[in-house]
Amino acid sequence: MKVLTVIALLGILIVPAMAEQTTLYPTEPQNNPWFYESNFDEPDDQGTQVFVAPDAKNITDYSEISPSPTVPYYGRDKGGNSGNLPLWGNDVLIMSHGMPTLGKLSTDQDEQNGDIYTSLLVPHVGVDDTVYTYRSTNGGLTWEWFTTQIGNASTGGIRDHEILIGHEAGGTWIYSFCLYDGSGSSGGLWVLRMHPDSSNPGWTQIVVAGDTLANFSVDRNIENPQHIFIGWQTTTERIDMESSSDYTQTWGNHRNVSSNSRNVSVCAGGDAYVYIVFQENDTLDIRVGRYTNNLISPSYHYETIQSNIYGNFTPSVAAGRTTPGSSQVAWILYRQMNSIGNASIRYSHTTDGGASWASGTPWPVTNIGHTTWDMKYPYVRVSYNSTLLRALATIPEAGPDSLVYAFSRTTSPTVWEDRGVHNDYGITGEYGARVEYSSDCLGGYLVYREYGSTNAWCDAYDFTGIAEDVGKPSGSLFSLAPNPSKGIAKLSYIVKTEGNVNISVFDAAGRSVSTLVNETKPAGDYTFTLKNQNLAAGIYFVRVQTPEGVNTKSMTIIR
Repeated sequence: MKVLTVIALLGILIVPAMAEQTTLYPTEPQNNPWFYESNFDEPDDQGTQVFVAPDAKNITDYSEISPSPTVPYYGRDKGGNSGNLPLWGNDVLIMSHGMPTLGKLSTDQDEQNGDIYTSLLVPHVGVDDTVYTYRSTNGGLTWEWFTTQIGNASTGGIRDHEILIGHEAGGTWIYSFCLYDGSGSSGGLWVLRMHPDSSNPGWTQIVVAGDTLANFSVDRNIENPQHIFIGWQTTTERIDMESSSDYTQTWGNHRNVSSNSRNVSVCAGGDAYVYIVFQENDTLDIRVGRYTNNLISPSYHYETIQSNIYGNFTPSVAAGRTTPGSSQVAWILYRQMNSIGNASIRYSHTTDGGASWASGTPWPVTNIGHTTWDMKYPYVRVSYNSTLLRALATIPEAGPDSLVYAFSRTTSPTVWEDRGVHNDYGITGEYGARVEYSSDCLGGYLVYREYGSTNAWCDAYDFTGIAEDVGKPSGSLFSLAPNPSKGIAKLSYIVKTEGNVNISVFDAAGRSVSTLVNETKPAGDYTFTLKNQNLAAGIYFVRVQTPEGVNTKSMTIIR
């Protein structure tokens, strides 16, 4: 496979052999040719090629689902309290780079085909900070190197990075956002866009380096045309926001959000709503703003979620992407300190599109004893093709740290389900983890950095079933057509050896919707009609289990 290596070059370094590759250079700025195409093996920050995606370590996976909400939530994989959800899999290694205590992760998925992209920012002393990006096309089972970006003396180090996947009429775009701390035209906030096959690459500078930047946050909506939103914080603790509707080529609709705040988080809701949340410096309040009309001549509303004299930090916001603004649900998770230095995770939500917010309350997912009470890095996410909110937080322990997970729904935003710990190798408390959804696996997936290690891992629902769906031998191969359908489809499958056959349908959260078949079948070919007219539009999963194995396929219902 041909891959694109993205490298920041010193000055204007153009090798003669590259002269015919002018289409790979950005038209602006002229003095900064930042990348070229390469076929050589992946560079490693320690000078050796990385062994990518080996089998998971040979340890027991303790992710059994338990109906008991009293299961301790610290340590390695522990069950949730939801009963019948599919099991999480054995964790899979994504990459191994950097230092054990350094490395910020970012991840996003292509909702059109389920491909997952994960990036790791590895800081170095001075320049040469590096972003490694990997891709999985089978739900996180295996990973391949996709791109590398390096900051140098011209661009400066890379302070922050995010990856985002979007679409427009020309196809899928991979957006790689980097915040460089260089001066002049080389520094500032940039985005590199390219197609999944590395074609049509291009750079755009979003924010110049006139004011040193500290961090940023990006998200996009699911409307047409697609709008991408970015909020950033300067080192002088000013927060601003802009948007783009032409796949990051141009940016505008600039909004001055705050002149004395930090830790910005941005999300897109449905109905052209946009949310931004941050921590005020003087009052230590958590503040949230909601804008309408995709920031274009918008109305807006701001509200204080939480005041606390001991401090509220690192908020994260996510919103339903398909509901009307007046009834839109959104959530905020944040970290709160108390008088004796303990940190807990709290949350707030709105059910009226940000017109009013509930007061912050303890996040019940973490409301159980731990060896420490130093909770960090809350993160919430509503995916492009799911109505669920998935949430994470990190809890440093006496040894390897805990990564707690749960999900909520727009129909019951105060109820948190599948509470549990899902990190076989113990997360590091230095950086937070990320959670997303991919149709290539039976629900959510998460990525995290291992404690005391350079490893980055992926865990997801039902790795086994997905493995068979992408080509591993199975006696339960089947077809499903039409797909998408309006609720009626033909399902055909093969039974090679007489035995019990179970065919079940799950929703996007992995909950059992119905059992279609659960009986002994003789060897043979079978076809029958699925009648799912009573199911709401959305993505579901059909799982066929025979004596030979398990096979899972996604099923899309449209109305």
